[in-house]
This record gives sequence, structure tokens and C-alpha cells, in this order.
Amino acid sequence: MVVICLALSFFSCSRKIPEIERTVFAPGVVAIELDRPVALYSVEVMSGERARVARALFSKGYWNKSVRIDFNWTEKCRYRIRLVTGAGNIECAVVSPELPREELFIFHFPFGMKSQRTVVPADTEITGSLQVKNDAFTPRRFEVQVSFSEGFRMVDCSDMRYRTTASGTVEFRDCMELSNHYDSRIISIRVMSPNPSVVNSGVVTLRILEAQRVVFQQAVRVRVLAPEFLSHGIQATGIDFPTDDKGDRDERLIRDVLNLTPIPLLLALFTGQENDDVDHRMVPFSFYNVTLENTLREDVALILRAWVEDPNTGEKLEAFRPHFHVVAAGEIFSSVIVSSGSTQKVIVPIYVEPFLVLPGTYRLRYTLTQFGTCVPFSSYTHDFQVAQPPIGPIVVTTAGAFLTVIFLPTFLVFFKRIYGGYKVRWIILAALYGAVGFVVVSIPGMFFADLFRALLEPFSFLATGFFYGVVQYTLWGSLIVLVPRKGMMTLVMAVRLLLSGVMLGNISAVSLIGMSVHAFLTEVFLWITGCTRGGEGTGINAAALLLAFVLSDVISTFFSFKSAIFLYRLYYADWYIVLNCLIGGVVYTFVGTMLGLNMGKRLKMVVE
Repeated sequence: MVVICLALSFFSCSRKIPEIERTVFAPGVVAIELDRPVALYSVEVMSGERARVARALFSKGYWNKSVRIDFNWTEKCRYRIRLVTGAGNIECAVVSPELPREELFIFHFPFGMKSQRTVVPADTEITGSLQVKNDAFTPRRFEVQVSFSEGFRMVDCSDMRYRTTASGTVEFRDCMELSNHYDSRIISIRVMSPNPSVVNSGVVTLRILEAQRVVFQQAVRVRVLAPEFLSHGIQATGIDFPTDDKGDRDERLIRDVLNLTPIPLLLALFTGQENDDVDHRMVPFSFYNVTLENTLREDVALILRAWVEDPNTGEKLEAFRPHFHVVAAGEIFSSVIVSSGSTQKVIVPIYVEPFLVLPGTYRLRYTLTQFGTCVPFSSYTHDFQVAQPPIGPIVVTTAGAFLTVIFLPTFLVFFKRIYGGYKVRWIILAALYGAVGFVVVSIPGMFFADLFRALLEPFSFLATGFFYGVVQYTLWGSLIVLVPRKGMMTLVMAVRLLLSGVMLGNISAVSLIGMSVHAFLTEVFLWITGCTRGGEGTGINAAALLLAFVLSDVISTFFSFKSAIFLYRLYYADWYIVLNCLIGGVVYTFVGTMLGLNMGKRLKMVVE
């Protein structure tokens, strides 16, 4: 009985018609909130004359406690909202609120600054803007009056909208008619700012009338500064060149040096592509950021214009102009609003046509212009270098790629001849060593790399070299002692590379090229030194094995750095590359090979 009563109570409560808690009007939409969730089937909005102005249907029911309907409502108008729900119908009458005048009338003086206090340069043409919107479904006619205080002058005396009053001030008048709710109009207002020796401040007053009634009024206080004072108040305090697209510097890049990539030149060389076939100035080549500081009392909207010129003649260089589809004027510009007493970084792209740019010194010139004016109030220059990439990394990487293309097919063609004489236990041993190398070399080297970089920074190779030098060559040295056969090192490296790709996803064309180069060098030096030309019972010359491993590791390490410089546009100091080759390629390889020889002899004694 109690259960039945509770069920009936729940059913009666669920069927209770909800109430509308509030109705929220926003531009172009009305949101209706109920006191509890309910199944909604339709929403209708009717005007005061019972004419339906908006409707939304939900065929399967929309379970929620709020719903929104899109329509362009008129301010201070009576509407009736009707909801069809699973619990019953709901109706309520609402009156739309009055729109903020700032959303209907947007006045910028100068252009770009919607503020009641601003600063302008003296004796300069100032352009302001006024946007007027119609929020009603019926036509509306507005009269615009803009009056300027003493000192402002007319720019175009033939424009009948401007006139000089009896007191000598300038006044702008215009009329406009907006036909419907979607209509809007933007007009520009141009005047000459005062001379600071006569007037150093002023007021610009906007009045908008409708049917002889003022519907909007705004006053903008203007401070007039000479360009030299304006340039002291707003300064470019620094520049970072080059940066990434977020304006952050890469410490590996040389400051004020733009390094051209050789890839377009190589593509043109191999494909016969002419300079006219492609324009690399469609996308930015690099970026830089300029730090702007505003010590004035007013916020200022600025335009930063930049171009690259010849430092000797001052001529703008075509090779650094963006494509006309990107910027029609051929100059780079960026807009920014710098708040009073603050600094702001402006990120600017730089475009380069590598076919037309030669190595040398170039000059970046950038100017600051206040929004709504035409004359820059300050200009800055910054010299930078353009450097062609060194030929060494290109040659080394190309040789490595060519070696891979030759080595891998040759290896596959002669696979049966090389491994046909292998015993099964040798192949199993190679797979075992490859798997062990993956576990004790690749995995620790990868997972501890970030920790070592955080602790040792550029000298992290001193720690990671323990895995890739000592441990790795301990395994490889013992393997050559056990099975001194050609092809054994290639098999072990291939197994480890496959495990890295399958287990860690650490495989790519670059890693394949690196493995091929290392395997080829190791096989060649082991064969030349006689380590893999003997039989299974032949002893290993320790000096020969050391020489083979050291030479192959030093050259492969050198190749890794040079390929990274070419492919990833990284930059390493020569001493850093030499130090890596000496420590990792010589010292760690020597220690690992000696341990491997001792370990291999012990394992061989166990096998025998």
C-alpha cells in the first residue's frame, strides 16, 4: 500500500505543469528557463497582435529545463511565449528589454579605439568611424551630429557634411535611413588634429537624434601630442629575431640570423623546376616579435608596418615581399592595442623567396602608426644576417640516403647467400641479442632521456652514452666473439629497430636511414679488420674489433648530427659534435668493447 501511494505521489508530481522561472533576451536569441526538467515538444513566440514570429519543434521530445529559440526581437516589445510540454501547455507574457545603446551606436575616434579618452598626434589627418544599427523591423531615420572643439580643422572643404560654426569650430552632420532590422551603416569622419602649440586637448561630442529626440550621446576627450612626444610615450623596446609562430625564441637558433633551408633549391635542382613555377612567399618563412611599451595615460591602437630593405641603398627588396595574394600592398602589417602602462608583444611574419636571396646583411625596418592616421610617428631598424645552410650536412645526409637506397636492396638480394650458411642457433642468438638490446639499451635510453636532459641539459649524452655506448657495445662485442660472421650486426640492428617500431612506435624513414648507415659501416669495418672473415672457431683480435667499432660509431654519430641539421634545421656547435664523437664514439665504445670481449670469452667457454 505504501509503495502504491509513493508511486501515485511520484506520478502526480511528474505530471505537474512546470513554471517559467525567467526569460533571458540576448541579441538574436531568447532563452527560457523552467523550474524543473520536462519533455518539450514545441516553443512558439507571438507578438502583441498574436502573430507568430518564431517557432521551434521537437518531434521526439526534448528533455531539459531550459530551451532557446533564435529570432531577431525588437526592444521594448510585448511577446507571448507558448510551450507545449509532456506535462501540459505553458504560456506567459514578457516584454523585451531595451538594448544597450553601445550596441546600436559604435563610435571610434580615432578609428580602432572605442574609448572615452584617447590621444592623437598633432597636425595629422584623423579618421574616426561611426556604425549605426537598426534594432527594429520598421525603418528608422537618424540624424548624426559630431562637434569638435577648438583647434580641429576640416580636411575636405568640398564635403557638404562638414561646416564651420559661428564660433570657429568644426561640425559634422549627416542623415541616414535604415530600412529594417538587418540594416546598418558605417560612416567615416575625417578632421585635422590641432597644433599643440595652440591647443593640446579637446573634446569630440557625438549626438544621434531620431525625430528631433536625442537617442544617444557620447563625448571623447582627446589629448594632442606632437609626434616626438608620442614616440617617447609609445616605444619599441626590443625585438626577438627569429622566433616561432607564437613569438617564442628557440635557444638553439642563432639570434639575428635567418638560415635558409636548402630543400627548395634541391627540389629545383632534381626536378628542373623554374623560379616562376612556385612562390614560397605564400606562407611565412619565419617570425619575429617586437615588444611595445605604452607609458601614456591612454590606451592606444597601433599599426606596425614592416619591410626588408637594402642597408646601403634603402630600397625595399622584392625577395622579402609577401605574395600579392597574401598582402596586396607588399608590406607586412600587424595591429595591436597597447593598454596604458603596459607592454605588448607583436608577432610579425617574414616572407622569403630562397631563389632570390643571397647570403649577407639585410635591414628590417618597421614603423608605428596610430590607428586612424596615415603618418608614422616613429621608425626603427634592425639588421640581420641571411645565411645559406652549410654544404656539409647536405652532402652527408644525401650520401646516407643514397647508401640506404643501395644497401637495403643489395642486402635483400644477397640475403640467401649471406644467411644461407647460418646455423639456426646463430639466428636465434641474433634475435636474442636484438631483443636484449631493445630491453637494456633502447627502453632505458628513451625513458631516461628527458630526466638526463633536465639534469645535465646539453651534456645529457654523458649519461645516455652509458646505454648507447657501454651497454650496447658490451652486447655487440660478446656477440662477435661468439659468432664472427658477416651480416650478424645487420641482423641484430634490424631486430632492435623492428622491436622499437612495434613496441614504442619509434620508427621512421630517418631512423631507417640511420640504422642502414650504422649497419653498413659496422659490417664494412668488421670485414676490413678481419673480425668477420674467419670461422666460428677463429679468435678475435681485440685491437681490430676496437678499431672497427670505434670508427663505425664515430662516423654514424657524425652522420646523425649532420642529418639532424639538414632535416630538422637544428644547429650544433662544432665543439659539441666533436665532444659527442670523442666521448660517445671513442671512450664509451672502448669501454663497452673491452667488457664485451671479456663477456664473449666467458660465454664461449660456457658454450664449449
